[in-house]
Amino acid sequence: MSFVTVILLIMAMGIASITCNTSDSEILQYVSMPMIYQDRSEFKIFFAVLEKTDWLQGIDYCNSFGAMPGRISTQSQYTTITNFLQTTTQLPDGYKSLWLPATDHVEEGTFRWLENYEEVLVGNWSAGTPSRNRSVNCLALNQDGFYVEESCTSWDIRYHTLCELPMFRWGKEEGGRTNGVEILSKFQGIPSIQSLVEIGGVGNKRYFVDENPPEEGRLWTGSWDFCHEHDLRMAAPESMEELYFLTNYSKQENDAS
Repeated sequence: MSFVTVILLIMAMGIASITCNTSDSEILQYVSMPMIYQDRSEFKIFFAVLEKTDWLQGIDYCNSFGAMPGRISTQSQYTTITNFLQTTTQLPDGYKSLWLPATDHVEEGTFRWLENYEEVLVGNWSAGTPSRNRSVNCLALNQDGFYVEESCTSWDIRYHTLCELPMFRWGKEEGGRTNGVEILSKFQGIPSIQSLVEIGGVGNKRYFVDENPPEEGRLWTGSWDFCHEHDLRMAAPESMEELYFLTNYSKQENDAS
């Protein structure tokens, strides 16, 4: 059931109002009332997930509502979200923080938005952050209006999540738009982790697998963190040759087991 069907935007004489479909209104028990944002180039709706979760589950919540994780791209958006955190009575009592869709997994100490890999440049950071600590890689916004970096997978760190519905956009974003970045591995030596075993390579890439993972296994974000903490990146095929190599390795492993 899509959250898009819940929110009907009525624009009349410059005034925006919100109504809800009765059949879909139960979705509203999971999210805050919308924060409407409008400037000269776009109109979007932000809302917060009421349940506190880890970072990945929060991102999934946004997608399950037919929305997307909330990216803060302008100073006025940052002010809107910060004011909401400091004044809202909709979120449960206690100190309020919001997960944001940005990490520094690509380049340690440089947080980038998942949507477009642009660097997080708008907003204020808590003292000492980014810290270049390889165990804290996901971005959150605290009630005091400062960004903090947190563990993506810790069960002890659970926040609300910012989501957005981009409704209208016109004109070009100032400075253009970055669709992605090419990441080249800087790794040259043999990993110091004894459980990592090299399985081969394609071009200038070398691939390793962890032959001694935890008995309980790892979540996807846990695997991402594991690679990052050891100065590697999780394998992502970028050519048909790389895809064939990884597919064949996986098939051989399955046949052997």
